[in-house]
Amino acid sequence: MFGRLKRLVETFEPVLGTTLEIQFEGKSLQKLQERRDVALELIPRLESIFSIFRLDSELGRFNNTVNQAVQVSPELASVLEVAHDAWQDSNGVFHPCGGVLAEVWRNGGEVGEVLEELKIEPFKIDGQVATKCVHLPINLNAVAKGYIVDRCLEAACGYGELTEGVVNIGGDLRHLGMSMRGVTVEIRDPRSDAANCEVLSVVKVWNAGLASSGQAMRPVMTPNDPVSHVFDPRSGQPVEHWAGVSVISSSAMRADVFATILMVLSFKEGLDLVADMDGTEFFGVTSGGEQLMSPGWLCNLR
Repeated sequence: MFGRLKRLVETFEPVLGTTLEIQFEGKSLQKLQERRDVALELIPRLESIFSIFRLDSELGRFNNTVNQAVQVSPELASVLEVAHDAWQDSNGVFHPCGGVLAEVWRNGGEVGEVLEELKIEPFKIDGQVATKCVHLPINLNAVAKGYIVDRCLEAACGYGELTEGVVNIGGDLRHLGMSMRGVTVEIRDPRSDAANCEVLSVVKVWNAGLASSGQAMRPVMTPNDPVSHVFDPRSGQPVEHWAGVSVISSSAMRADVFATILMVLSFKEGLDLVADMDGTEFFGVTSGGEQLMSPGWLCNLR
């Protein structure tokens, strides 16, 4: 049976400012190409909802409101709900407005006033009605990219034409498939942004998602020295204890969210967080190079 399967592997860029890779497998190359087109056509529409760089995006328009109930699309409502739950469940470790800290540091400003507003509930969401409660801009990148990966793959696989599928956007990936093979992923040293840096772990992602966050990715250039782009919204300080964290979870969106949260938490706090979450495991590298992982990460080793 598997000898008759066709395989489609393609790369596209720029997509969401990075690279998109698809790996589809099925009985018909024509059907694989059709499902590829379905996935590709979905991305511009979702980008028009979540982009923080476009003033005309749905999120951009929502950011121009304060204390005003707004009817939002099902897609934006879904991601807002996940972001709100993550903010609430993490006691503010995850914050949808935390991205403003990078701008403050970039301009050499004081974080005090921002921290006061970060203590406020960022928005309320009730079905498809959302109300922004703060003047700070909401940034959903730590949820939306994983959401887009999930939606694209689920749309491509929705008609049963694929026996195996992987969508990878800038390192956030999701696998779906009927076989036990999954997709093999190399976790490279997050202390380096070189493409050929050392591989520290090799894992198999099977019917799950994977995302990573690290200091070497998009450092914030301050008037003094570059700092991590990941900040602790509770203190306003850049994260220094982790060089990077990779997370496997049930979806790319969940992995995306937990990668952000776990970058802020200590290793022990991270272990406590994922202890009761079946299928969520993480691998971290400290700034000093120590490799730490949750117990279940070993079960995913190739």
